Amino acid sequence: MNQLIEATLEDLVAKIENGTGDWIHDWVGGGVPRNHTTSRRYHGINILLLWAAKEASNFPTGDWATYKQWAASGHQVKRGEKSSTIFISKDALKRGGDAANPDDHYRLLRCAFVFNAAQLVEPPATVTEPVTPIQRIERCEKLVAATGATFEVADHPAYVPGRDVIKMPPIVGFISSEGYYATVFHELVHWTGHKTRLDRLLSYSFDARIGNSDYAFEELVAEFGQAFLCAELGVYGVNENAAAYLRNWLKAVKQDRGAALMKAASLASKAHEYLVSRETKTEDAMAA
Repeated sequence: MNQLIEATLEDLVAKIENGTGDWIHDWVGGGVPRNHTTSRRYHGINILLLWAAKEASNFPTGDWATYKQWAASGHQVKRGEKSSTIFISKDALKRGGDAANPDDHYRLLRCAFVFNAAQLVEPPATVTEPVTPIQRIERCEKLVAATGATFEVADHPAYVPGRDVIKMPPIVGFISSEGYYATVFHELVHWTGHKTRLDRLLSYSFDARIGNSDYAFEELVAEFGQAFLCAELGVYGVNENAAAYLRNWLKAVKQDRGAALMKAASLASKAHEYLVSRETKTEDAMAA
């Protein structure tokens, strides 16, 4: 891992571990960061890096691209603007390796530098349609229903992997409907780790306490995943306690925290996309 990658990760870890949490209060605002040229969502650790950059500079949009990409689309980055660092993983072949042999391939991690649309001389017009609370909740209900997950009413939220069941208190027990759906999403991310889905949990014990590093790591995955889903669905005002929650679990992870953060964000991104894809498949089936 090169020095720039290490420094970028260390900075992100420090913001979570030592900060007040203000830098993530707008995680949801602007949704999941997207590349302006390809219209694709950024993934994994890049979501966190771009959310942090957006918050630090108070950018109003989650639209990003490299200098060359902006130029190719007819836009000019303002003079003196500083780029934000993201990571790109590419397949590489070992020196002297055989391209046909999978064992001779490895993932090469490098940095790329992107600019927000707000850093352009003439930013592209963006249209943000207002979302009413009723519309937002209905979309959440559609996604939850599309998963096919089994829910049981309980006093506290939990995912029970042995029975493959999610326990949830009634929505009336929450301060807000947004908080309720954020909690549901957190448990659904745990649910994606079952061996019949993304097979992430392995021998993970959900009865462990904060001293269990595997438990702490999975909690990072679930919390990042719910944040990604909230951003996807436009659920606002649910991250007041997220920074403190993440600090506790990140400090309990015994492995290198920068590497843990990158891996957790990557797995959370896969869970987020898995859950969103379930809704898409349901909609396609209904339209057929």
